[in-house]
Amino acid sequence: MGEENKNNLTEEKSESIQTEDTVKETEQPDKVKTQPEGKKEKPQKTKKERKSRKEEEALAGLSMKGRQKVLEERKEKRRKKWYIALGIVIVVLIAGLLFFDSGCLQRSLTALKVGNKSYSAAELDYYYYAGYNSYSPYATYYGLDTSKSLKEQEIYSGTTWYDYFRDNAKNTLTNVAVLIQEAEKADYSLSKEGQETVDQNLQELKDTCTENGYTVSAYLSASYGRYMNYNTYEKVVTNSQLAQEYETKVKESFDQTDKDVDNYYKEHKAELDTFEYEAYLVPVSTDSGTDADGNTEEPTEEETAVAETKAKKGAKALKEAMTAGDEDKIKDLVEEYGATDYSDQAYDSFSGYDFSDWLTDEKREAGDVTSVKYETEDSDEETVLNGYYVVRFEKRYLDKSRDATFRNILVKAEAAKDEKDEAVTEEDGSTVYDYDAAKKTVEDLQKKWQKNGGDADAFADLTEKNSGDTTSSTNGGLYEDAAKDDVSDALKTWLFDETHKEGDYAILKDEDNVGYQLVYFESYSEKYHWQNVCIDALQNADYNDWYEGVAKDYKDSTTSMYHFV
Repeated sequence: MGEENKNNLTEEKSESIQTEDTVKETEQPDKVKTQPEGKKEKPQKTKKERKSRKEEEALAGLSMKGRQKVLEERKEKRRKKWYIALGIVIVVLIAGLLFFDSGCLQRSLTALKVGNKSYSAAELDYYYYAGYNSYSPYATYYGLDTSKSLKEQEIYSGTTWYDYFRDNAKNTLTNVAVLIQEAEKADYSLSKEGQETVDQNLQELKDTCTENGYTVSAYLSASYGRYMNYNTYEKVVTNSQLAQEYETKVKESFDQTDKDVDNYYKEHKAELDTFEYEAYLVPVSTDSGTDADGNTEEPTEEETAVAETKAKKGAKALKEAMTAGDEDKIKDLVEEYGATDYSDQAYDSFSGYDFSDWLTDEKREAGDVTSVKYETEDSDEETVLNGYYVVRFEKRYLDKSRDATFRNILVKAEAAKDEKDEAVTEEDGSTVYDYDAAKKTVEDLQKKWQKNGGDADAFADLTEKNSGDTTSSTNGGLYEDAAKDDVSDALKTWLFDETHKEGDYAILKDEDNVGYQLVYFESYSEKYHWQNVCIDALQNADYNDWYEGVAKDYKDSTTSMYHFV
């Protein structure tokens, strides 16, 4: 072969090898080195395999007993590691449960959002339990069994008591949130007086706990749910006070003219006038027996018919006595037929009675008497006669009294004791009270008050430690703009004769409050009570329109934390 051909062959072979190697190299995945030709790649051992190999090597050369000992030691070591790992998991779980149960999440995470304000489940709980606590004293009246879960009792079809209280809590807090945000927009902040009210509320909380041997946290948990603590409570009462203040500010911003007031009165005469009347309910009374198992038996149709006839007879006799004005006969018939007295009640009370339309008829004249059936429907929508109202109209007028601002100190009368230091009772079993001792205490307080200056400040200084009136004892005994219907008969008689001037005082026997009152008069309202009622009603209507207008701009939503309310 010629030299030239040899060189060409060498170059072709070289190019062929280069091309082949280039192709092989291109086919390899990134970052993986190619192995030299003719050598196989050894598979890499895993960490577990290498550890197993070492353990096998450590056992090599040992006796059977030695191998068994080493294996047992390894097994125990693995068991300890497993226990440690499990213990860590359990500790973490317990810590998480304790953290959750502590209420930290329920106090910090959002359950309700209104506009740009967020509220926790604990804050909602305040209003939930406030609602519940207001109902619970009258639970039997409302058909609520406080010994059972609220989620298992319906207030009406499809809604449980739990739903009812939670919905009310949400609505109330939503209202507070809207008012707070509107106050912020108006650059309105809590007043000095408002902050003093909050501080007083918090101090009363601490004092109550101290006096009764509770911790503050325990008391709050018992009163407002287990997630409530002091900081949350302080936040809630502060926000509530701010919302109340701003609501009042908005209401008072709506001016009402005398013409507005007069027009309102003309449209609501029956609500604003005072009615003097005499009314009794003669009941259809049947004696319910019991069966052998002690269950109440419904009266028979015959028994019911007899009871209805008796009630009708009694109502007729009572109507005749009232028409004749025979007070002694009226008294005897009321006792004989077990009639209930419904006389001289305010419109809010008698407006629901069956004689309301008759009584408020503007054609009514003094001495008019009527008898009206009292009927209801049973569960089968059958009409049931419960009795007869017998009513005599006396007079109707617009009461032009003014509201009164005053201070009081009430000294409660203690039960009278006999020589054996036992409570004295009347023949009917009612307690006899020692009013003389209460009067003596009030007279001593009067002397002390006059010695200290005899003014409003000196009076206020005596109230907290000496007054049994829990409503006013913590604010200097002060009642502002009290109406006739707001006070006891003894106070009503003295306060509203409108002859008093600031600084007048009196000692009054108050049987409604079972004690004696030391009363200090400050002022009468500028307007009549009925005018103030009209103004309040008109301002409330304007406020409701305003609130409805602003509230629509605040969207509310709940989160999964709402479940914990």
